[in-house]
Amino acid sequence: MGLRVTRRLRAKATRDIFESDSVEIELEVSNAGLTPRFLFTLVELCPLASPDREERRFLVGAVPPRSSVVARYSEQCYMRGKHSFGSVVLEASAPFGLFRARRRVEAPLDVLVYPEVFQSEGVRTPSVPADGRNLPSLARSTGEFRGAREYQSGDSLRAVHWRSSARHDELMVKEHDRSPETQVTVAFDATKSFGAGRETTLEYSIKLAASIARACFLQGAPFSMTPPGSRELTSWNTVLGYLALLRYGQAPALPDALSVGMSAGRLVAVVALADSESINALSRVPPSMVAAAVILRGFAPDEERSTDLDALEQAGVPLVICAPGDIPRTLESLGEVGRHATEGSLQALVRSASGTER
Repeated sequence: MGLRVTRRLRAKATRDIFESDSVEIELEVSNAGLTPRFLFTLVELCPLASPDREERRFLVGAVPPRSSVVARYSEQCYMRGKHSFGSVVLEASAPFGLFRARRRVEAPLDVLVYPEVFQSEGVRTPSVPADGRNLPSLARSTGEFRGAREYQSGDSLRAVHWRSSARHDELMVKEHDRSPETQVTVAFDATKSFGAGRETTLEYSIKLAASIARACFLQGAPFSMTPPGSRELTSWNTVLGYLALLRYGQAPALPDALSVGMSAGRLVAVVALADSESINALSRVPPSMVAAAVILRGFAPDEERSTDLDALEQAGVPLVICAPGDIPRTLESLGEVGRHATEGSLQALVRSASGTER
């Protein structure tokens, strides 16, 4: 047909794309020849869409010589991950459908979609964008004093180091090593997933982890996640990028991660009710180190409450049930747990996570 296709995302209000965001995609068909091209169909398969609505078809009446036409469509991002667009199919048929010509045209485009993050209005500051992608690196106020750095938007004035500020002629804030006793660790198993589509225990674990991580970084609270293996997740950007690309079976199983022992801190575990192995491993962690266990229920056809779960509850570990579509209420329940917690870091975490906007 002598046609070329260019695919691109149109400009967005925010720099990054999250689950459930709507994006607009352009398909520009260019005719570099000297003759016009008439009546053909553009067939597009959009990997951002849900599986039942991936195909889009556009009828193109004519493309003049040395010219181009543009087809546009909007799509809501169905699931996190790196999505690669394939070729576009051009179809043309003779009158009365006597024969049909098909041609595939490459128009590569990769789109990274971040997991949906549930946010809290109560902790957003004017310096934090709505999507929460570029959070400030807040000064840490726990642990041993290790030096001073330049003041950043969002730092508390109580953290200002006045002697260093006078010496550098600009505001400087105190930095401390992170105290392990105040660290919040989110744990989940990426080797098991119950459910279908995006309504799976793995996808819910990732959304919960992202929401809790965001709350920690907004508060300047120490945060870690297990298991991501040996990878250092020291900033909100690295956590968000890791969770966007995490695949089923990619990380160590939760029982293996817990068997090596937990460092001092507060553990928020996210486990499926159908995953008896992970629940058993969690029951062997000292209860004093488990701040809460989020139990994902209603994702598998055969679910039974295990005796290990009863043992966790009897040991005083707060159990928070999360059913499909129930993440906002789950975060609110974690907020209630935090309001009765004795550890200040957990209390700050769950209070800031007890609300949603996305």
